[in-house]
Amino acid sequence: MYRYGPFCEVDPGVTFGAAAEASAEPVVALRMADGSEVRRPLRDVRAREVTEAVPWRAARSARGQSHYPGFYWSETTGSHVVYESRLELARLLVADFDPAVTAIAAQPFLLRALAGGRVRRHVPDFFLVRADESALLVNVKPAGRSGGGRGACLAGTARAGARLGLRGVERH
Repeated sequence: MYRYGPFCEVDPGVTFGAAAEASAEPVVALRMADGSEVRRPLRDVRAREVTEAVPWRAARSARGQSHYPGFYWSETTGSHVVYESRLELARLLVADFDPAVTAIAAQPFLLRALAGGRVRRHVPDFFLVRADESALLVNVKPAGRSGGGRGACLAGTARAGARLGLRGVERH
């Protein structure tokens, strides 16, 4: 059995500036197709910007690794969508065959937020936009990797997603 869950890590090198840290305002960083990077408060980010950005991380392969990244041709996007594991590929297939999903973005952005009293960073696995204009963050992790101190990160990701107007943060 698998659960969607966050993979958040403490970000020791993040510099928000006094105003952002004091307000605990989540900040999103997007990588655009022209190579530029856009950083802004989460409340100012729109779904269209997220789907037009390029993936935050590139899929990497190395001999002997335990997961299998790749590219999947998506009918929904009309282009390749990157995935980092077979579990992500399975979730990507479900999204691509869902008629309610109108846009898919993989590794869409870097989210930095205060969660559990610590500044954390997180790159969601997928960002889905639906026909009713709602959006969904999807984090795909095996059940064994979603426990421990990551509960605060999940709560922080859910709160940040709600600020973006996401209908929910899906965990598997």
